[in-house]
Amino acid sequence: MRWVARSAIACGVAFLLIAVLVATVPAVSAFDEAMTAPMIAPASALGQILQAIAILTTGWTTELTILLLAWWAYRRRLRRLSWAMIAAGALGAVGFGGVKALIRRERPLSSFAETLTYSGWSFPSGHVTCATILAVLAVHAYALRRAPVTQLWAARLIAVFAVGLVAVNRWAMNCHWFTDILGGVFLGAALSLGALAVARQPVASRIPSLSDANAAGKRAVVIYNPAKVTDYVLFRSQVDFAFQSRGWARALWLETTPEETGAGLAAEAVRRHADLVIVSGGDGTVRAVCAALAGTTTPLAIVPSGTGNLLARNLGVPLDIQGALDVAFDGVPSAIDMIRITTADFDDYSVVIAGMGLDAATMRDTRDDLKRVFGNGAYIISVLQQRGDPSFSATIRVDNGPAFVRDDAITILFGNVPGVQVPVIHPFPAAEVDDGRLDLLIGHAENITDWAKAGVAVVTNSPAPLTQETMAGIDESASSMEYIQAKCVTVTTEKPVAFQIDGDVAGTTTELTATIDSGALRVMTPKSRPAALAEDLDDDMPAILD
Repeated sequence: MRWVARSAIACGVAFLLIAVLVATVPAVSAFDEAMTAPMIAPASALGQILQAIAILTTGWTTELTILLLAWWAYRRRLRRLSWAMIAAGALGAVGFGGVKALIRRERPLSSFAETLTYSGWSFPSGHVTCATILAVLAVHAYALRRAPVTQLWAARLIAVFAVGLVAVNRWAMNCHWFTDILGGVFLGAALSLGALAVARQPVASRIPSLSDANAAGKRAVVIYNPAKVTDYVLFRSQVDFAFQSRGWARALWLETTPEETGAGLAAEAVRRHADLVIVSGGDGTVRAVCAALAGTTTPLAIVPSGTGNLLARNLGVPLDIQGALDVAFDGVPSAIDMIRITTADFDDYSVVIAGMGLDAATMRDTRDDLKRVFGNGAYIISVLQQRGDPSFSATIRVDNGPAFVRDDAITILFGNVPGVQVPVIHPFPAAEVDDGRLDLLIGHAENITDWAKAGVAVVTNSPAPLTQETMAGIDESASSMEYIQAKCVTVTTEKPVAFQIDGDVAGTTTELTATIDSGALRVMTPKSRPAALAEDLDDDMPAILD
């Protein structure tokens, strides 16, 4: 990583030196005049080819290609790389334009002076600056796939050839002086390498062999959902490199299937005495693996994929592959709570949020194709499409307190974390993953006004405290959204109601019990855990605990 930063500084210094010489030393102009190319007729075959290359490699075209490359990286969970690409492209466009306006150097005489790519000031070459940025970023993106050294060198040679082609084109058309082109190379290299250094993107030419690593070192199991991992080759190369560069033995890779969602694979990892289990998949895959690891000492690391990533987000695990791997190996193993959900024919764990009623119906009816297009916004579309009266009558018992009834319940949620991403809201304002309590949220509504109040309460993180008075019916001013913390909650309904666990609809039931299992799971978290996603409620927020 250091050589990337040092190279960026060296290129930046070289560019500044050339800029100063161009602006202040007359001998530089004499040198450039001696280096000018012979005139070429624009109407000739060579002239037509040169003009076509100039148009195809204009700054707008190159910048668009950089944006497409950034989108490619973003879709593959290379978030830091994606932002580095966007930053480098933007700085390139602003940088060469600003320097041109500052130095205001005239272009050389050219037979192509009437072409579209000749206008403006001369130093530095925008074509070459942008081409260099694109070349550096493209080679780095290819290097992340950890291809053989020969292929990586071939990619580098192709990149050098491409930049050279643009440089020769600008020189042959007499659209730029020689030092304009040289300055463009150094400016593009400085900006692209600098962006990669700031984004902490490691550049490596190969995967260390097992002889480089300690083959007798720690061993991990990687459980991944192929439907959620966008680019398996890239993902595996990143993870393998992380293992081997840290001296771990080669990992065991296990793939989920529609029938085996991860629980059995995690149990196999425990049987094999894995030092670490890495999971990458949607919230359902993460939940299945967490459930199988509950009560064990095997630490879990999450490399996010899919659309939700609710547990990772609430734990502060980066959504970027490299950032998530840094947490997996260099983070802190933290004991977090899990919620045990039990019905007459169901017994499993939730790590994020479980619920009955409207939320489960929404999860059930949200189409996968909408999630691919709209991400978490697809759930909002599904809510708006719900028809009929979703309310149900529920008898609720919190811990050892008396049972109370909500005849117009629309949803009952059991939370282990503060936030969900539909979009970013925090329905459980006091929730923490390690506080030994689950968070109960009861939504009920009789009319459109109640629905509106319920929505506002969730979005503004202001559900009303569920008190002894509202439970007993003494206080008739019960809010449309009521909130309390507890260790155990039992809900009984008059009719079967759909229920979901971490986004997966598990069926219907007339009785459900949610119990907190304190410190049941060990998860790798960042060394500096983020502050609570929302401020704690007032000290008088009720919590009925044993």
